[in-house]
Amino acid sequence: MAQQNIEALTFNVLNQTKILSAALSCYFILGKQQSKMQVLSLCLLILSTLVIERIVNPASLSLLSSGGGAFGIGKALKGVSGAFASLRSGDAGRRFTHGVVPLLVASMISGTAGALTQLSTQ
Repeated sequence: MAQQNIEALTFNVLNQTKILSAALSCYFILGKQQSKMQVLSLCLLILSTLVIERIVNPASLSLLSSGGGAFGIGKALKGVSGAFASLRSGDAGRRFTHGVVPLLVASMISGTAGALTQLSTQ
């Protein structure tokens, strides 16, 4: 269902959240902590997902890195609220409820299943 309601690029990027789900599930179920490099990689994965989904504007990220400080954070958060407000329209709302949400739920289930499988084999 999700693949029919979102673009191929969005599907592929959101499908990568399985990695985040697996890492979180391993942390909560198995108690395995990630290294600093792995945490940084997971943060970059989340950030790229937010940029691809147009929830965070890449221009606001450049303000953060160039010393925009609180102004840059405020602008990024304004972009987040604007993205969620745009979901109220019919087509975008269907894309979100029938595309993004099912894919994220499936990724979460997949990550949890991987952690539970690893737990049962130990």
